Amino acid sequence: MIVSVIKKITLLLLLLLVAIPLYAQTNDIQRAKVLEVIKEEKSVILEEFSKGGVESLNQTLFAEIIDGAEKGKQIKLENDYIKLEKGDVFFVEKGELDGQEIYSVKERDRQIPILLLLLIFAVIIVTFGGKQGFRSLLSLTGSFLVIVYILLPLLIKGYSPILVSVIVATIIL
Repeated sequence: MIVSVIKKITLLLLLLLVAIPLYAQTNDIQRAKVLEVIKEEKSVILEEFSKGGVESLNQTLFAEIIDGAEKGKQIKLENDYIKLEKGDVFFVEKGELDGQEIYSVKERDRQIPILLLLLIFAVIIVTFGGKQGFRSLLSLTGSFLVIVYILLPLLIKGYSPILVSVIVATIIL
């Protein structure tokens, strides 16, 4: 009796986990640039839970989408996630609420700092490793390209993971 109930509960939970993505909202994430900070105010929240509360920053931003389907579109949005200033580039997510388009700040665009760290890494490897360091960087880059352009697309298309992995590992070696 108990085993039967546990099986039914487990089956129900599995069905719910499978069904949740079916109702997931599809959102569009694009890069945007802050044109103007219209309003910026600080407020204290959660005073009843912690002594002195927690300071929260709320901004009203005017931004322009700089890539994607809506490139060039200027939008006004509320931001209570991270402090942004004029000229900052960030990711904005477009969603829908009650039939109305809404935009929300997701994260800063960190492309330039990441590329700078990658360049510093490469310079250090070549400086200390010389010719062998340079060959190691070429090998690392080649491995990355094989994984991204061969392994992942074949796995996504449904090919056997074991067979594809063995072939890709052979290519990399």
